[in-house]
Amino acid sequence: MTRPLLTTLAWLAAFAVAAVFIGAAVVTASDAQGAFVYILALPVCGVLLAVGHGLSPARSVVRTVVRIEALFLVLFLAGVVIPPLQFFPRAVTGAVAGAFERLAGASPYAWARQRGPAGQLAQALNAPGGEITLAQMSIFPGWTRICVFGPGSTEEDAARTLGYYSATLAQSRVGHSDAVAALVFTNDRGTLGVVDVERSVADFAELSKSCLTPGDFPLRRTGPVVQKP
Repeated sequence: MTRPLLTTLAWLAAFAVAAVFIGAAVVTASDAQGAFVYILALPVCGVLLAVGHGLSPARSVVRTVVRIEALFLVLFLAGVVIPPLQFFPRAVTGAVAGAFERLAGASPYAWARQRGPAGQLAQALNAPGGEITLAQMSIFPGWTRICVFGPGSTEEDAARTLGYYSATLAQSRVGHSDAVAALVFTNDRGTLGVVDVERSVADFAELSKSCLTPGDFPLRRTGPVVQKP
């Protein structure tokens, strides 16, 4: 291959490294569980850096960029495992989140929630009226039960109510927040999704540790408080 082509491919690898890393940082900022994405993203970045270094001509600008990226990733990984350097990965993730917020007008966490099941359900439940209808609860098609867990609910509560154990409430904030209730949408195959609903939007806490079926709808609503009819 010609030198210009090799240089172009090396630049593409360098840009890909930046894109993969920034994407991983945004996912991490949008969901605490998203930190696991680094387990996949960092090895991918390592492979791309190796490709970029191998393709870039000696003493070229692109080779310098690839080496700077490699040093950055080494420092980032060191910050994960060496306590005195832990400020570095936190600062990097915070900087990416700040840039995202300036561009999108919302933090990665808020942006993801607005477009995910929680945001869709909150928008549906904000509709005026004294009832919650079956149509409003259609974010997971094919559900047969919605099991409710209020603040303070544990995985043991979830297992007893659902009839199976699957670390369900690890996907919820009910264990450390009084402001939400978790709705677990299930069918015969298991859990379809777990959605935290702000109690200021619709307060399902009175129905905690019980399950709703389609026949229970519409639910009665007095202010934010939701009750069975």
